[in-house]
Amino acid sequence: MNQLALVLTVIMLGVTPLQHPMAADDTGLYDPVPPEGSAFVRFVSDYEISGSKPVKVNGKTYDYLDYKEASSYFVFPAGDINAQVGEASKKFPVEEGRFYTAILAENGTMNIQADPENDNQAKAQILLYNLSGQDNLSLKTADGAIEVIPPVGHGKMSNKQINPVRVSLAIYNGDKKIKDLGSVSLERSQSYSAILASGDDINWVKATTNTTR
Repeated sequence: MNQLALVLTVIMLGVTPLQHPMAADDTGLYDPVPPEGSAFVRFVSDYEISGSKPVKVNGKTYDYLDYKEASSYFVFPAGDINAQVGEASKKFPVEEGRFYTAILAENGTMNIQADPENDNQAKAQILLYNLSGQDNLSLKTADGAIEVIPPVGHGKMSNKQINPVRVSLAIYNGDKKIKDLGSVSLERSQSYSAILASGDDINWVKATTNTTR
């Protein structure tokens, strides 16, 4: 069996449905270990405006984002938080042990996405966010031979857990390749996001947790 066939076989065998979100004591998958009772929120800018915009939660500045950028996950106590990116703001509840992505959308509003946690330390997880102007985009191997994540509608997110592997990936609309991700290394117990922005640009992000702010 040649190398490409072996890689594709590994992916096919490794794709499994997502299990239920992790319990709070599984947060050790992300180092350093956050305090007990924590929730996790990161921020993505899909608003094509000039200059960095401050990211604030409950009035405190945590980061600055340019268009198409994504922050690390910040740690907050469970409960209601008031999140703000630039002029857009939204108050929403966060639950212990859960992960969220706050997206500054192209219309200047803020959308909140509840993210699944990778609860299988033997697997890598990929999240595909379709923030583009196109509908039903999928994640496939670069040659289109294997569909890793089925079509995702505009403004939606989907995910899969797969075996750790190095593989070339791309975004497809049906049989038409939209964007190459190139060769990526997927590590066990880690979570990765392919964020397709409104301008059809892709940001490939390995999830990290910031416990220092």
